[in-house]
Amino acid sequence: MKITTKILLAFTLVTLSGCIGPSGGPGAAPNSTALMEDLLKASGNITSYRFESSKMTTAEFLNLTEGRVLEDRLSYQLKESGEISISKNTSQSMLRVAQESTMSSEKYRNLSMSASREYYIINNTRYEKTNGNWTRLFMPYPEYELLRENRLYLQLDILNRSRAEVIGSEVVDGTDCWKLKVSPENSTIRAAVIALEVSEVLGLPAQILLAMFNTTELERNSSMDWTAWVSKDDKHLVKKEGNVGVSITPEVLGISSPGVRFVINVDVEESMRFFDYDRPIEIELPDEARSAVMLIPVVNISGVSNG
Repeated sequence: MKITTKILLAFTLVTLSGCIGPSGGPGAAPNSTALMEDLLKASGNITSYRFESSKMTTAEFLNLTEGRVLEDRLSYQLKESGEISISKNTSQSMLRVAQESTMSSEKYRNLSMSASREYYIINNTRYEKTNGNWTRLFMPYPEYELLRENRLYLQLDILNRSRAEVIGSEVVDGTDCWKLKVSPENSTIRAAVIALEVSEVLGLPAQILLAMFNTTELERNSSMDWTAWVSKDDKHLVKKEGNVGVSITPEVLGISSPGVRFVINVDVEESMRFFDYDRPIEIELPDEARSAVMLIPVVNISGVSNG
């Protein structure tokens, strides 16, 4: 998730240029551009929310040098739940996130790993529990850490840089919503999202993948299907679902060696829910976290943390 946020935070919010949907009298579907503007405006004043997400990633590694040999099939599932309280005074903001992940491999049949992780950001300290062990990390720039962990901000940034079309209405978790079909605004956004999604299974940072991608080949070998639900009443994002499919080849990665022939087929299914907007949130830090060893990141002369 850290890699994901770093990439997406490289994009700053810009004015939406979306598709124009149908409009009319009371009860008619709204203009999609106006709806997105209302969503962004309403989200700018949010002080707290809760979220849940689930992502399943599968990857097939095929060696094409001598036929079409399946070398491995990998699956990775990540579930998250959390809550964030956002204050104008950064020292009063706080966040809690719990993660559960599993990874399995067909090639290495004994490889079936699971991990749990929980972390908090309170004042200028990050408390993290990984597989039962707690650590504390002092953060020189807590406002940056909170921003890149803000799941709602990240999804709004993606939506803001996409084309949207109102395709109907549905009730989600008891909330009457407008349903939107969403697609990336351009190939740069598309490449960034794919780099984020496949970095886990390829074992490479998203930044490196993004630099390697041949966007023309990537466009030809990938597909995206996103849907978002926005509440009719208060114009808040209620749910987002998406599928990303891509075939990674030497051409996509800009590798020109004639002896290297492979394809990695990656499929990602993700669902996110946002709820309890602007409701009071009390985040209680566990006692074990308070007594954990404090780590101080090294800061170089430019003032940027290397920790």
